Amino acid sequence: MKVALCFFGITRNLRANTLSSIQSRLMAALAEKDPHYRKFGHFNLIRSVSNPRAGENNILIDPDEFKLLGCDPVTTTDQALLDEHLDIASLQKFGDVWEDNFSSLKNLMRQLYSLEQVTSLLLAAKQHFDLVVYSRADLRFERKVEFPRIRPRTLYTSWFGKGGGLNDRFAMGDFETMIAYGQRGQLARRYCEETGKPLHAERFLWWVTKKQGLRRADLTSIDFCRVRANGAVPEWDLVVKARSKDRRTRAWSRLKNFVLRQSVPS
Repeated sequence: MKVALCFFGITRNLRANTLSSIQSRLMAALAEKDPHYRKFGHFNLIRSVSNPRAGENNILIDPDEFKLLGCDPVTTTDQALLDEHLDIASLQKFGDVWEDNFSSLKNLMRQLYSLEQVTSLLLAAKQHFDLVVYSRADLRFERKVEFPRIRPRTLYTSWFGKGGGLNDRFAMGDFETMIAYGQRGQLARRYCEETGKPLHAERFLWWVTKKQGLRRADLTSIDFCRVRANGAVPEWDLVVKARSKDRRTRAWSRLKNFVLRQSVPS
C-alpha cells in the first residue's frame, strides 16, 4: 500500500502543542501501513496569531516550525501577501455566518487556498497513492489513528465536530476522493450561488461530497482536539464528544461501518 500525508493551513506553536501526538499517533500509524509513506505540506506563514473567536491575541509563532514535520516537498505562502489576493468581497454578499465581521470567512478562504496548494504538490508527484490523509497541524491526537478499509469514492471524516455538515480538519480516502477534497475551494462561490447561503466550512464540505457524488463515512474510533496557539483546547471540542445525540450518531455510524465491513477497533 502506498500512503501520502498532506498537511495544510498554519501552525500554532507546533513544537509545544501538537507535534508529539502527530508523530506518535498519526505518523507512526501511517508508517505501519507504508514504511516509505510520503509527507506533503503547504503552510501559510505567520509570525503571530490573533483570532478573537478562538481567544488568541497576538500570540507569537515561529514561522519556521513547519519544518519540524519533515514534509518533502513543502511550499509556503506569506499570509499577509495572500490576503492581498483573496477574493473575499465576492462572498461577503452572501452573509457572515459567524457574525465576526468576516474574520472567520477570511480564515476559511486561507485554509482552502492552502489545501489547493498542497494538493498541487500531491499531483505533481505523479504517483498514485492507495490512501491519502489530510490533516491540519494544530490537531492533538488523543489516541493512535486507525484506518478502515478504504472504499473508492468515499470520504472518511471524524464522527464529531460536524457543524451541520462534515468535520473539515482531518480526512482520508482514496487518491481521487482526496484530490476533490483538496481542490474544493474552486467550488466555494458556486456553493453560495446555488444555495443562497454564506460559505460555512463544514456545510460546504458536505455539499461538495454530494456535488461530486462521493460517499461519506465516519471515522468512529478517531479522537483529536484543536489546540490554540496559547495551548488551550476549545471547550466545544470537548463538549461535542460527550453530547448524547453525538454519541448516538457515533453508535449508528459504527453499525453502518460494520455492515459495510469498514469497522476498525474502537
